[in-house]
Amino acid sequence: MPMNEEYKTEEEKEYYNNEIKHRYISWKKSNTTTPEGSLGRAFDICKPFEEKFGKDVYDFNQFEIIEMYKNYVWTSIDSLYNLNSRLALYGDWALSKMMVKTNINYFRVIDRQQLQQCIFQIIVEKSVITREQVLDLAKQLENPSDAFILLCLFEGICGKEYLEIALAEAKNITCNDLENITIHVTDSKKERDVMISKELYHFALEADTTYVYSPLTGETIESINLVPTQYIINDFPGVWGTDPDKDLLNKGRRIYTRLVRILKWLGTVGINKMSLINSGIIHYINTESEKLGISGEEFLTTDDGTRIAYIKKQFGRNIVKSTFISKYGFALRK
Repeated sequence: MPMNEEYKTEEEKEYYNNEIKHRYISWKKSNTTTPEGSLGRAFDICKPFEEKFGKDVYDFNQFEIIEMYKNYVWTSIDSLYNLNSRLALYGDWALSKMMVKTNINYFRVIDRQQLQQCIFQIIVEKSVITREQVLDLAKQLENPSDAFILLCLFEGICGKEYLEIALAEAKNITCNDLENITIHVTDSKKERDVMISKELYHFALEADTTYVYSPLTGETIESINLVPTQYIINDFPGVWGTDPDKDLLNKGRRIYTRLVRILKWLGTVGINKMSLINSGIIHYINTESEKLGISGEEFLTTDDGTRIAYIKKQFGRNIVKSTFISKYGFALRK
């Protein structure tokens, strides 16, 4: 019965350009101290990309190397640095044997900034979430106030220290119809009106009249009775202080703490306050550009200033068009 590749030693494994790889492994172990299994793991990562490009990894050009790195799931930037170093040494050896067709070891050409960008782009792509995904996550939450927090961020409500969420009041919602709903919010210093969806509106009304909180533990734990307040998010008992300024700041910090617990309970990866806000901006750009029949990039580049101004008004964020396109172009409507 053939042995599973996972349990084979480096010497037993089958690699792309197998004979050459084994020659290198043998030479490397005879001439240097090499961590057991490190070369085998490196060549395992390369194999599907070697098969795709139809050549040994030592013949990869700079673009092919970057594509390989961007399409592999990395646990840390250090693991990518280590792999590139091992492959650079393999490239040096192949050069010394006159095997590299271009006579260039491109693993030596790539710098640390380019390697960091590979990881950065993966992180950015994981941080973008669609409106449908946000709504699905919100519906998984038992507490309407938790769903309210999540959707507030996606729709642009946050403010300094999360105070726009903490100080939001149901009486400040104006609902002309379910397609035209606004809420007047403040962070105690600045005030503004924000358009909200019917889903956020319903979560707000439900949270405002909910006085029991189910802890996000995944276990059967007794619910907590909340203290009714003037705000949509009713407070936990025993959290008030005597200093008004500190109490105000703590209100915002409690929203942050709840957000961390919400995201941990949902098991989201790469999602945080800013990724939710930026995802909301992307959703707005894509929705509006679709109405106009243009791409998301065109929506920004042909702007006379009014679209960027609306984004600032709705999301409380200034965006630089060129930077936003460079970072999130992959998620914008084509």
